[in-house]
Amino acid sequence: VVSQVEELYEMAAAAGDDCVLWPYTKDRRGAGRVWRGVGWKSAARVALGTVVPAPSDQHYASRRCGVAGCVNPNHLEWLTPAQLAVDSLRFGTDNAAAKLSAEQVAEIRARYVPGRRPTQAELGAEYGVGQQHVSSIVNAQYRRVS
Repeated sequence: VVSQVEELYEMAAAAGDDCVLWPYTKDRRGAGRVWRGVGWKSAARVALGTVVPAPSDQHYASRRCGVAGCVNPNHLEWLTPAQLAVDSLRFGTDNAAAKLSAEQVAEIRARYVPGRRPTQAELGAEYGVGQQHVSSIVNAQYRRVS
């Protein structure tokens, strides 16, 4: 039986110019995830690492093609967090998984008062998220308060 990691190595080795989409576990943005013995790792990071070792733990595998599930090493490059931030703006993927803007998060925090209306459930319905999401926001478990 071939493991997902071995299959990833084979996919990376056979990659041409087209995107190679990771067919297994993905995060909510569609980026591939692979189990590496002690935890989940970015499939893109593992794929790029088969060709070019990461300069440091502070570098991230970025997709020049902009396709979240692509693991083609020819489409990947190592970027620092600052470079990655610029790159995410280029592709319009800056915090793409976020359901709420920073302004909406601030509004929810300002409007919620325990024991008063609107309740967490009512705020969630208004902003299109669940009560648990609102709870995470008002308890600063989501998007830390600066």
